[in-house]
Amino acid sequence: MSSGQDQQLPGGRRLRAKRRRGAALAGRRRLPCGPSAPANERWLRPRFRPRWPLGAEAGGGGRAMPLHRYAPRLWPALRLREGICARLPEHYLAALQDDTPPTPVHWRPLGVRYRRNPRTGERERVQDVPVPVYLPPAAHEGLWGGEGWISGFRYARNDKLSTRLPKTWKPQLFDRQFYSEILDATMTITVTMRTLDLIDEAYGFDFYILKTPKADMCSKLGMDLKRTMLLRLARRDPKLHPNDPARREAIYNKYQEFVIPEEEAEWVGLSLEEAIEKQRLLEKKDPVPLFKVYAEELVNQLKEQALQKQ
Repeated sequence: MSSGQDQQLPGGRRLRAKRRRGAALAGRRRLPCGPSAPANERWLRPRFRPRWPLGAEAGGGGRAMPLHRYAPRLWPALRLREGICARLPEHYLAALQDDTPPTPVHWRPLGVRYRRNPRTGERERVQDVPVPVYLPPAAHEGLWGGEGWISGFRYARNDKLSTRLPKTWKPQLFDRQFYSEILDATMTITVTMRTLDLIDEAYGFDFYILKTPKADMCSKLGMDLKRTMLLRLARRDPKLHPNDPARREAIYNKYQEFVIPEEEAEWVGLSLEEAIEKQRLLEKKDPVPLFKVYAEELVNQLKEQALQKQ
């Protein structure tokens, strides 16, 4: 019906005719709302929520999308309870699950939950939020003393009203030589000023390596050195100063407080992948040829027959 014909109709009939024509037009424009609709007609698609469960449109037969049985944050802990991980030594699993927080390096903890506002005198709640530190691969090749990269922002031209620019703070590194009494070796290691201060506080390089826990070491190199030192102390290796037994005994007695059983020292500082490979090699058994098995059974049967005849 044209607009001229609409003007000839009474008011009520003219309004109903417009509504019917608008509904028909809307129905025709909503036809291309399927998956094959052109991109320029997507604005015509009605906005509605699907009433079917997730997965039904993908051929799921109306069943809901499956969820995880356990939360993803629990997967690392659950992995240690199954398979070869469950057969790892108990002392290694206990050390792997140790959640002792590291010593604060880039921030100062308040140590209290509430404090007085110095200006108003009101009681305020405070929180100790550690600064996130990123340890690059180079940190595990040296001894950074818990330091790392810190990401943040700085103001352009030191103006707080200007744009913030991303910035990464990195520690100052030095190459220094250290002598180890237990290993009787001199090595060049990349360190920071904090590491040098910690070595002075521990009264020696070997004492620093043996006293520092894994959470504060933050270095694969440091944990490997610690494992090597502990193994030598546990075995009391005679290769240390073979021509001077008195000096060797003096060194072993000097670090006697750090001696642990050799079975535990072998696992100190190993990553989970290294520990799994070590456990796999310990459980590995070479296949026995069948002719040896049958020969042993035959010998046993002959022995039993000889005993029965007697």
